[in-house]
Amino acid sequence: MRKLLVVVFVFASLLTAQCQIAKGTIMAGGGLGFQFTTDQQANGSQVSFSFTPLIGGFIAKNVVLGVSPIVKYGQQTTKVGTVEGFKSQLTVGVGPFARYYIKIGEKAFVFIHAAPLNLAAEWDRVSKDKTQPIVRYGVINWQVGPGVSVMVAKGIALEIGAYYSGTWHQQNIYKNGNLLGNAGQKYVDHGMLLNVGIQVYFERNKKAKTATP
Repeated sequence: MRKLLVVVFVFASLLTAQCQIAKGTIMAGGGLGFQFTTDQQANGSQVSFSFTPLIGGFIAKNVVLGVSPIVKYGQQTTKVGTVEGFKSQLTVGVGPFARYYIKIGEKAFVFIHAAPLNLAAEWDRVSKDKTQPIVRYGVINWQVGPGVSVMVAKGIALEIGAYYSGTWHQQNIYKNGNLLGNAGQKYVDHGMLLNVGIQVYFERNKKAKTATP
């Protein structure tokens, strides 16, 4: 994955950016994500879906900083010894993100997306029975990877990204409001995230000669 990111970044850097996204432009939109991760704690894998709104401002030409809430729901298969299990997972959080855009065609840009520190809370259930234990987590998530943005109308772009995503968890297990086992058990899972979204760009400086993806 690191080699892929290096190749994409070098390729994008060699392109001639004939048009740019102006400083002061506002970006707002969101994406739907499909993610496959490996879970180091449960010796299993997880498929999850996420909705991630984005809102940000261009602090320089082609450079945007913003904030990104996240809501993610996943279902996971686990295996402890020969016993297979199942659990559902809900994650809610928020964090900063940054992007750098480079034009590659009349209506297309490539970008590098980085969300280094998303703070979240997570709830896991292994049963619909509310008397069964529930797992609560403090979560730190990070994402980085390339994407492509294509203008489909003035100021409106369709985009697709492929990000490497990792998540650090601090786990506590509760039953009937009481803490079970060791408090604060920590572990990490990671995997690839495929994200498809729509972004809208609002130019605040109408006199600037800009191109928005």
